[in-house]
Amino acid sequence: MPGVIVSIRDSDSISYFKEISTSLIQIVDPEEVIISSGYFEEKDTYKETFTRGYYFSTDKNMKDQSVLNLLRNRKVILIGLHDIEKDTDFQNLYDNFKIALGYSNVTAYVKEKWHAKAMLMRKHIDGEMHTVVGIFGSSNCTRPAFGHSG
Repeated sequence: MPGVIVSIRDSDSISYFKEISTSLIQIVDPEEVIISSGYFEEKDTYKETFTRGYYFSTDKNMKDQSVLNLLRNRKVILIGLHDIEKDTDFQNLYDNFKIALGYSNVTAYVKEKWHAKAMLMRKHIDGEMHTVVGIFGSSNCTRPAFGHSG
């Protein structure tokens, strides 16, 4: 049954976009996830322990429900506004996803004047790939928007 969820943040410590998207990844079990944002916050490339700054991919407060863990064994497409060669956060995110999920499972695109904040989940139905869930928000994939305060 099609539906729409509209949520408005009333607190800096709760990200409804994160809560909804991570829950739906588990419920829908998509084969492919498209994540787009005007800006991604990813302060370094993959290491055993992340120490410097915030990481969209592994939000330390999410434990086993991090974006990286939820997206294992899925194809991931990242779409960002900034030039991947010049924006180190976008490059770091792309590299971290490739390392953790496998190089052939991750693709990144840069779209000029792109500022959509969305997550699309796709899977095969009757032999064809379909978008089964679309989540649209007003927040970039950064600590204030996707992480927890504290």
